[in-house]
Amino acid sequence: MLRLRSVVDRLDGASDLRFGPNADFEKSTPDYTHGFIIQFNTADDLAVYATDAEHQAIGADLVAMSAGGKDGISVFDLVTD
Repeated sequence: MLRLRSVVDRLDGASDLRFGPNADFEKSTPDYTHGFIIQFNTADDLAVYATDAEHQAIGADLVAMSAGGKDGISVFDLVTD
Protein backbone atom coordinates (compact mmCIF):
# COMPACT_ATOMS: atom_id res chain seq x y z
CA MET A 1 0.00 0.00 0.00
CA LEU A 2 3.01 2.28 0.21
CA ARG A 3 3.02 2.51 -3.58
CA LEU A 4 -0.64 3.51 -3.60
CA ARG A 5 -0.02 6.01 -0.80
CA SER A 6 2.62 7.69 -2.97
CA VAL A 7 0.10 8.07 -5.82
CA VAL A 8 -2.56 9.53 -3.52
CA ASP A 9 -0.05 11.91 -1.94
CA ARG A 10 1.19 13.04 -5.35
CA LEU A 11 -2.16 13.73 -7.02
CA ASP A 12 -4.15 16.88 -6.32
CA GLY A 13 -7.72 16.08 -5.39
CA ALA A 14 -6.97 12.61 -3.98
CA SER A 15 -6.89 12.05 -0.23
CA ASP A 16 -7.80 9.88 2.70
CA LEU A 17 -6.42 6.51 1.62
CA ARG A 18 -7.67 3.81 3.98
CA PHE A 19 -7.02 0.10 3.64
CA GLY A 20 -7.24 -3.11 5.59
CA PRO A 21 -8.48 -6.66 5.77
CA ASN A 22 -12.12 -7.49 5.08
CA ALA A 23 -13.71 -8.26 8.46
CA ASP A 24 -16.80 -9.59 6.62
CA PHE A 25 -19.01 -9.35 9.72
CA GLU A 26 -22.10 -10.24 7.66
CA LYS A 27 -20.37 -13.21 6.01
CA SER A 28 -21.36 -11.94 2.55
CA THR A 29 -17.99 -11.27 0.87
CA PRO A 30 -15.57 -14.03 1.94
CA ASP A 31 -13.78 -14.00 -1.43
CA TYR A 32 -12.55 -10.45 -0.87
CA THR A 33 -9.76 -10.52 1.70
CA HIS A 34 -8.74 -6.84 1.64
CA GLY A 35 -9.98 -3.47 0.47
CA PHE A 36 -9.12 0.18 0.20
CA ILE A 37 -10.88 3.50 -0.16
CA ILE A 38 -9.58 6.72 -1.68
CA GLN A 39 -11.51 9.97 -1.48
CA PHE A 40 -11.52 12.28 -4.51
CA ASN A 41 -12.72 15.87 -4.52
CA THR A 42 -14.28 15.67 -7.98
CA ALA A 43 -14.99 13.20 -10.77
CA ASP A 44 -12.23 14.92 -12.75
CA ASP A 45 -9.77 14.12 -9.95
CA LEU A 46 -10.83 10.47 -10.15
CA ALA A 47 -10.29 10.55 -13.93
CA VAL A 48 -6.72 11.81 -13.43
CA TYR A 49 -6.08 8.98 -10.96
CA ALA A 50 -7.59 6.41 -13.34
CA THR A 51 -5.19 7.36 -16.14
CA ASP A 52 -2.10 7.76 -13.93
CA ALA A 53 0.67 5.40 -15.10
CA GLU A 54 1.78 4.45 -11.57
CA HIS A 55 -1.83 3.72 -10.54
CA GLN A 56 -2.27 1.54 -13.63
CA ALA A 57 0.91 -0.41 -12.82
CA ILE A 58 -0.31 -1.00 -9.25
CA GLY A 59 -3.68 -2.08 -10.61
CA ALA A 60 -2.02 -4.58 -12.95
CA ASP A 61 -0.10 -6.02 -9.99
CA LEU A 62 -3.31 -6.33 -7.95
CA VAL A 63 -5.06 -8.09 -10.83
CA ALA A 64 -2.13 -10.51 -11.15
CA MET A 65 -2.27 -11.30 -7.41
CA SER A 66 -6.05 -11.70 -7.23
CA ALA A 67 -7.75 -15.06 -7.44
CA GLY A 68 -9.72 -14.84 -10.65
CA GLY A 69 -7.65 -11.96 -12.00
CA LYS A 70 -9.77 -8.93 -12.84
CA ASP A 71 -12.90 -10.84 -11.80
CA GLY A 72 -11.44 -11.08 -8.29
CA ILE A 73 -11.59 -7.31 -7.84
CA SER A 74 -14.64 -5.12 -7.25
CA VAL A 75 -14.61 -1.37 -7.78
CA PHE A 76 -17.26 0.96 -6.38
CA ASP A 77 -17.48 4.67 -7.14
CA LEU A 78 -19.64 6.26 -4.47
CA VAL A 79 -20.95 9.80 -4.60
CA THR A 80 -21.46 11.12 -1.07
CA ASP A 81 -22.57 14.38 0.46
